[in-house]
Amino acid sequence: MTVLVTGGAGYIGSHTVRALRGAGHDVVVVDTLEFGRVDALLGATFVEGDVGDAVLVERVCRDHSVRSIVHFAAYKSVAESMREPTKYWHNNVHGSATLVATALRAGVRNVVFSSSCSVYGTVSEVP
Repeated sequence: MTVLVTGGAGYIGSHTVRALRGAGHDVVVVDTLEFGRVDALLGATFVEGDVGDAVLVERVCRDHSVRSIVHFAAYKSVAESMREPTKYWHNNVHGSATLVATALRAGVRNVVFSSSCSVYGTVSEVP
């Protein structure tokens, strides 16, 4: 089974790539390299690009027979999101929606969406 890891050249993504490869899965990574590094992939297949690029995502899914996606390609800075909400909406909301819609068209039915604990803010009490 081939797994597409978006944002796979970043810190958490690259560790996920290593774990998936260690478990015997084929992995392809799509990343803009805005915050990631190709050398962190330890030889996994890499495609430079944006999850909001439907043509690219569909080609990657079909060319690599992707069956599952683990999605880490999102911005996470709360402070920056307050200064640049359009940037965050475009990448985190529109990009994720485009990724999922495109994956469905390409026959991918398994998607793991990773979020950040920062979406919860600072809680006074943990449930």
